[in-house]
Amino acid sequence: MSILRAQLFIMAERAPPELLTRREPIPDYDLKTCSHRHDILATVVEADRRRPLPVVTLYHWCPPTVRVTTKVMLSPDVLPTIKGFTSLGTSFLPEYSNISKTLSDLLAAKPSGPETTPQLLPELIGRLAMPDQGTFVQFFSFPVFSNSPNEVSTDGLLPMWKLAKPNSIYSKRGFWETELHEALEHGEWNAGKDLILLTRGVSGQTLQTIGDCRIPSFERYSAS
Repeated sequence: MSILRAQLFIMAERAPPELLTRREPIPDYDLKTCSHRHDILATVVEADRRRPLPVVTLYHWCPPTVRVTTKVMLSPDVLPTIKGFTSLGTSFLPEYSNISKTLSDLLAAKPSGPETTPQLLPELIGRLAMPDQGTFVQFFSFPVFSNSPNEVSTDGLLPMWKLAKPNSIYSKRGFWETELHEALEHGEWNAGKDLILLTRGVSGQTLQTIGDCRIPSFERYSAS
């Protein structure tokens, strides 16, 4: 036994039992607060994918309506890190088409059923007439969990994002980020894939108060 290992062994022998007990991880309160699941439909113009961070439009898929939630700048290549992510293929659509209104109209005309976004979207897109001129649009879907049962984010509030992976042997939670691409990149680096995406809206005043602070949990932040 080396001298260093012997010293560590002696220190362990003399250490109080409570110091040798493995500490339980701090629970992620945001998983309880942001427990309402919403389906997100994401679109990106295929030609824009040549850019480092193309614009991706996020829609709240809530039949019989599809509403624009926000636009974010991120590489679609990081979206598969989200648990429940599905690639829905590419469709040729009229340029500047109103995807939100078009899909909402198609959903309103269709009998309600238990179909999920991946099942319904190809059927709805298949009903559209092929335009003479247009652009190729890629479609994706993934779940997001928020603190609101009806909305992904309340109007007038700015979205923040956080990744969690309770069963990870490495990092089990991330920090709240104002940029989705940063939350996804940090989550992939620290915990890999199958990440649970959380979101909540905050006021501009709250963002100013937070500043450059990294907030692991809004529950703990608001209580401090």
